Amino acid sequence: MRRFAQIGILLCLLALAVCIVRERKRADVNNRAVALLSAGNAQAAADLLEQAVAQSPNDPLLHKNLGAAYDALEQPHQASVAYERSLDLEPAQPDVRKRFNELHESLGLEDRAQRRVERMRAQGWQDEPGVTLKDILAQAEAHIQMNKHREAITLLERALFREPHNLEIERMIERQEGMLESQPNTAASIANPGPNANATHGNGAS
Repeated sequence: MRRFAQIGILLCLLALAVCIVRERKRADVNNRAVALLSAGNAQAAADLLEQAVAQSPNDPLLHKNLGAAYDALEQPHQASVAYERSLDLEPAQPDVRKRFNELHESLGLEDRAQRRVERMRAQGWQDEPGVTLKDILAQAEAHIQMNKHREAITLLERALFREPHNLEIERMIERQEGMLESQPNTAASIANPGPNANATHGNGAS
């Protein structure tokens, strides 16, 4: 019996030693990844963390740092997935949750901006090489100040067509659309534009 007890103790100690080695290895990987990120080598950090996550898929810190690496590489979709997995494993991470929410909102905005530009292209919008983006935005701001929301939307859409990845422009458009919809007798006209609505948009003129 004493021999079996000794064997049991040895096995427990062995299992503990293995856990300690694994924990040290994960800590070492995280430290190396953080050092790579601090040095501006996000790709090497991402490669290292991807391998670590494959071996330790239930480590929230690995997923968190992988999200940070993808963030630095400007890969928001992958970053969002990594942050979400980290939160699934450890929900009490306010900094991670904040960044995940920011990415989630930004990705939704990006999708809406892309669909808007695709609709504009289908309607025959064309770029205006003789007009600068700065001038278009200045005109839009002037109309916003005068509460001319419909005119401001048209101008902002011209700006978005010029710069499709500028999500701040899409955000401004949606804000103006909300203002327009809150006015009496405008929601119906937005949902059912007149027969000449696309004629103005076709050449990109305001």
